[in-house]
Amino acid sequence: MLTWLPAVPSLLVAFAVVFVPGVLVGLGLRLRGITLYALAPLFTTTVVAVGPVLFQLLGLRWDKTGFIVAALVFAAASAVVGRLAGRASSDFRGGYPGRIRTDIIGLALGALVASIQFMRMFGQPQHISQTADNIFHLNAIRYIVETGFASSLQLGGMTGIPFYPAAWHTLGALIVEFAGVSVPVAVSSLCIVTAAAVWPAAVLLLARQVCPRSPRVGILAGLVAASFPAQPILLAMWGVLYPNLYSTALLPLALALVVRMLGFSSDLKGEFEGLALLCLIIGAPGLALAHPGAVMALIAMGWPLVIMAHRRAARRFLAGMPEKRARTIVVVVLVLAGAATVALWGALRPEAVDSIGPPVQSLAQSLGQIFLAAPMGGAVGLFIAGGLLGGLVLVTRVAPLRWLLALFVVTAFLFVAVSSFDRVPFREYITGVWYNDAFRVAALLPVVMAPIVLVGFDWFLVRAGRVVDTFLHSGHIERRFARLAALARPIQSSRVSVQSVVLIVFVFLFAAEGQLGNMRAAVWDAQNGYNQTNQSELLSTDEEHLLMRVAEHVPKDAVIAGNPWTGASLVYAYTGRRTPELHTLSTVSDDMRMVDGKLRDARWDPQVCPAVDRLKVGYVLDFGTREFRNFRHEAYDGLLGLDTAGVAHVIDQEGSARLLKLDVCGGAAVPTANKEQGQ
Repeated sequence: MLTWLPAVPSLLVAFAVVFVPGVLVGLGLRLRGITLYALAPLFTTTVVAVGPVLFQLLGLRWDKTGFIVAALVFAAASAVVGRLAGRASSDFRGGYPGRIRTDIIGLALGALVASIQFMRMFGQPQHISQTADNIFHLNAIRYIVETGFASSLQLGGMTGIPFYPAAWHTLGALIVEFAGVSVPVAVSSLCIVTAAAVWPAAVLLLARQVCPRSPRVGILAGLVAASFPAQPILLAMWGVLYPNLYSTALLPLALALVVRMLGFSSDLKGEFEGLALLCLIIGAPGLALAHPGAVMALIAMGWPLVIMAHRRAARRFLAGMPEKRARTIVVVVLVLAGAATVALWGALRPEAVDSIGPPVQSLAQSLGQIFLAAPMGGAVGLFIAGGLLGGLVLVTRVAPLRWLLALFVVTAFLFVAVSSFDRVPFREYITGVWYNDAFRVAALLPVVMAPIVLVGFDWFLVRAGRVVDTFLHSGHIERRFARLAALARPIQSSRVSVQSVVLIVFVFLFAAEGQLGNMRAAVWDAQNGYNQTNQSELLSTDEEHLLMRVAEHVPKDAVIAGNPWTGASLVYAYTGRRTPELHTLSTVSDDMRMVDGKLRDARWDPQVCPAVDRLKVGYVLDFGTREFRNFRHEAYDGLLGLDTAGVAHVIDQEGSARLLKLDVCGGAAVPTANKEQGQ
């Protein structure tokens, strides 16, 4: 863990970037306590999602100064709106009075555990995910830093697409700017803050809608959040899906707001809450531009709540209206909402050719993974699985909690469909918004499982405390075990103390079983994707070392060609030096194809140099033919053997990784950077 000490400033900056703007917005809405803390990242995400779009419309550059201005503007606007907001319950606005201390303890425990998990998974702060999608994510952060284009309508232009949700990348760019760290370190810091601070607080806020005053839920929420392999570890390993990881961490917050808005929270007794609606309106743009898949998940989970609440809503808002007319209005509203959902579902569903693919397991396997809380082959945690099964029994039997069961059924159905249904139009339509990817849907399960597990744990601990208390107060026990009874008298004097002892023992056993069991296995599996060696799939140690020196040789405005499938395109993320293809899936122009396929023929093919000059290529990174997952793209063979062909000469080398400068075309006139230029 000592290797992480230099990253502490970056972690603190990441925490401030994610939480401080949202706290200012929340204070304007007169929120306090855990509600303020938990909702802060959701509000911040709206600031960094909507702010750059407004800056784009105004023709302004987005940077850390723009971020500060946007945060202050949003905070001022929220203060004005907050004065006009309706009344809210003291629990929600004030952060559940009387439970602040236990909430803080629980969140601190969850933060500690999750931080250790991710630090072990990454190994070192500068290690990157060895996946092809990470080329885009890292380069996108650098792109925002270099260009100031952070709008979701601009970021996709980096690779030739019209739109890409940019909120996560904007946060990463701000960490780079404020902390002065490399892009990989900023990514590691943002992931740790997401897993250790955002996700546990979100789980706690959703759980508070079920058990608003339970100290046990406050203590256990953070640890429960850090005990699901499917979120956030799975998405930090698969893909890599950083925007999905972040948006899924925000999802319980939006879901908690929907629950309160529709009156399902246990402290509202069926009353609707206007402040929750206001918070949802503010947070929704951020959730959508963190990743649209999270909004679609919210809609899928929200429909059962809308259906369950529609009669109560009609009685409140259509009171005094003739019954027939009120019923007609309700039906029309539901039909219109359903039509809008269908239209949106179809619009956001990618083309079939872009979907990831067929089912990955049988129906029996998918059902078993759901009820054992271990989707996609994750290791089983006995405490989590037991808490889930017990909690499901309770929410089935207790009428006011059946909305949780409805959420579980919907999410479980989505996972069963995507992971085990045949590839038919019905399955493609239902889960296409998540690219028919079982991993993305699997990460949604902990969102609804976590509060159910906490319900089960809370019920068990109350009963266990009563059993222990009865045992200690038994006259029979005192007669048979006088010495033990004497030692137990301090505990006997207080029922609360008995509950506390039971809770402490449970926390210890739960943490030991999970963190040394299923979560340890999850971390081990994920480590393989971050190990940095000379056999790494995307970027080897030699290649990384060479990239770190590129700025010493290449001017800031120069362009470096390279095969993106070998990791060469990461030169942009590491140094800011441009390369024509910033992702493996970039739109490739005719000039790019010419350079990639025929650059070594530049001395005799008259078509090559004009393409080189138009792209302003002056250097080439040659990482050989070893590509991600052993792919082989012959279209890039024109970038190999340039020195033997007399087209370029080597100016730096680390192992088999080489940096070359062109000796032909316009690139031959490009000067080599000195160290001052590189800096």
